[in-house]
Amino acid sequence: MTPAPVVRRFPLFRFLIGAFFVAATASVIVTARVVPELLELEHWTTDWRVAVLADRLVARHPRIAIVVINEDTLREFHKLNPDEPQTRVPSNRRLLASVVKAVDAAKPKVIGIDGYFVRPSVRTNDRDDRDKELVEAINGATAEVVMGAIDEREVTDHNLLSFQNAFLSRVGKREVGFLHIRRESDGVVRYSPKPDANSKYKEAFASILARKNGQAMPTGSERIAWLGAPYADGGTFLTIPAHQLMPGLGNSIAPASDLQDRVVLIGVDYRDVDQYRTPLWKLTRTPMPGVLVRAHMLAQLIDGSRPIFDLEPNRVQLLLIGIAIVGMMLGFLLHESRLVNYVGWGAATIALVLVDALVFLQWRTNLPLMLSLVAWVAGLFAGRFLNPAIVWSYRRMRETVAK
Repeated sequence: MTPAPVVRRFPLFRFLIGAFFVAATASVIVTARVVPELLELEHWTTDWRVAVLADRLVARHPRIAIVVINEDTLREFHKLNPDEPQTRVPSNRRLLASVVKAVDAAKPKVIGIDGYFVRPSVRTNDRDDRDKELVEAINGATAEVVMGAIDEREVTDHNLLSFQNAFLSRVGKREVGFLHIRRESDGVVRYSPKPDANSKYKEAFASILARKNGQAMPTGSERIAWLGAPYADGGTFLTIPAHQLMPGLGNSIAPASDLQDRVVLIGVDYRDVDQYRTPLWKLTRTPMPGVLVRAHMLAQLIDGSRPIFDLEPNRVQLLLIGIAIVGMMLGFLLHESRLVNYVGWGAATIALVLVDALVFLQWRTNLPLMLSLVAWVAGLFAGRFLNPAIVWSYRRMRETVAK
């Protein structure tokens, strides 16, 4: 007696699981094009990539220096000027005037005043005009001076903006750039700011400084190319507390000659004022003062060879399609092998991280690491679970043709 042929049922459960992974893969690919905001999920990995693989100079940047007014500067200034109010915001204009004069005496190439003036200076009596002292120091400087300003993105009070415009009109023909710092939804600074359509100031503060230095080159990139700490000791930029430049303040006098022929930014560095998180925060766990953020923007413009690019959404989509197809084919071929488990999350993560780092180092391009990993795993398991259904359908078709 001939045994009845074994009729295998359609592997519906595996087919449904495979279909789910196909749908997941398709949704990731389509959404990356239709909803570019999905790429914001990459910020975490991108920040780590930028922090770890940031360019590093052999020593401090040779063309940029920073002079900071900090808590120690205020304390030392108040010791010699006990009648002066020890205010941080707005900055004491008499102190700032003294700093401008001390920096200008060092013969820098360009001076950038990284601050804004939207309120009158503090006065001890009606005849004391500290604003006038600062204006005279700026107009009397032999170096090029670039002023900073804020716009409607920071201040909506027209009285404050009117005061700023009136103050800046007193500094002759000094160019003015906007100081706006662009922060993403998570509060991290990653991109250079664009001019606001309604703003009076159409060029960024750092851009004007670079142009005045004569070394500006377009980068073709919105991302800030942060510089990591140099291999030699010291910070990325020569940074001098303001009181060390002025005789009579502080215990040590910094050599003013260090500022000669440099672009010198004058700004504040207070613990709770004008501080920002950047991708470098991943390693340092230290926020960055605004003047240092703009120094990094300036360095990128001056160096002109360190752009960082993000893939456009359509190219991200093509990349994800390719990764998903390769993953699906591999999952189909290895559907019964335990290797699928290893080439899923573990090996795929290592491989993608290595490829990602290589692409960043060679072509300075950020790949969507997290989305690529999701597309790979979804494609891999889609191929694995669809294999039985595809094989079953193929066999049934052959049997039907044979009959």
